[in-house]
Order: sequence, then structure tokens, then C-alpha cells
Amino acid sequence: MRKQKFWIIVTIALAFLLLVGVFFYHNFNQNGKPTTPSDINSPLPADIQIQEKVNSFLEGQLNKSDLLLKQEKEHYHCSNLLYGHDSQYIYTWMYCGSYVVQDGIDAARLTAFSTPMRFEYQSQNFQIVGYKQPGDGNTYGPTLKQIFPSKFYNLAINHPSNETIGTLEQSVKNKAQVDIHQ
Repeated sequence: MRKQKFWIIVTIALAFLLLVGVFFYHNFNQNGKPTTPSDINSPLPADIQIQEKVNSFLEGQLNKSDLLLKQEKEHYHCSNLLYGHDSQYIYTWMYCGSYVVQDGIDAARLTAFSTPMRFEYQSQNFQIVGYKQPGDGNTYGPTLKQIFPSKFYNLAINHPSNETIGTLEQSVKNKAQVDIHQ
């Protein structure tokens, strides 16, 4: 009788775990992020296209405005972890670095930053028109909370893992290497 109760409990537990697994599988997109109504009904392109558009926009802004970029081949490259979007904003963790040719063959990083950012876009033509990032020091937490909704704030305030940031950094260095050899 005891063995029979044990197996009934195990069967119920496994059935419960299976249902939970199915629920989470259907409620998360391919990047492991929760799907939201904006993800499903959005006029935005696929995630990879959003990431490329964000990277291109920010690289253009940084390369246009950075007065410290004095050397001919020195400029910024960016990569991002896309947290998600709504009908007006895109929420990311950005990693950008300024690179220059070293010894004629390799990309050497001069400067870099890694931070959460919110990008504003026009929904009718998906044109990015601006961005915001949290303030420094004591203002970081409060300004992050102002510019990120709670579902993305919790991801950003806890920072991506060192492994994820390392992957973003490597992606940026690879872009710089390709650019240097063109």
C-alpha cells in the first residue's frame, strides 16, 4: 500500500512538472525572455534586426559625437542584449568599445562601456530617434527605474552575467577586427 501511494505521488509530481514545463515553453520566446502581448502583436522586425538597428544607431551617434576619436581607424562598435520592447521603446543592455589598429593587424580597445539603455522609436517606420541611459553613482538606481518598466528593470538592475558581457565584448571586438581588415 505504501509503495502504491509513493508511485501515485511521483506520477502526480511528474505530471505537474510536465504541465509547468509546457506552460513555460509556450510563454517564453526563442531568446528565453517572457513573451508579452507587445512581442506577439508588434509591428517590429525580428529580434536580430532590432539588435542590428540599435547597434547601428548607437555606433552612429557615438562616432559622430565623440571628440576624442582622433586616429583615422578609431571608432566605436556596439553589441547588445535585447531585453524586450513595447510600443514606443526598446530595452537593452549595451556594450560598446572604441578600437584602433594595433601593430597593423589587431584591434586594440581604447575605451568601452557597458550599461542598460532605452531606445525610443517611431512605430510606423521603425526609426530609432533617441536613447537614454541611467545616471551615474547615486542616481543609477532611481534613473534606471524611471526609464525601464519593472519587467525589464529587474533584469537590468541585476546586470547580465560576466559570461554574457564577455560574449558582447567578443562580438564587438570581432566587428572591430572585420572593420580593420576592410
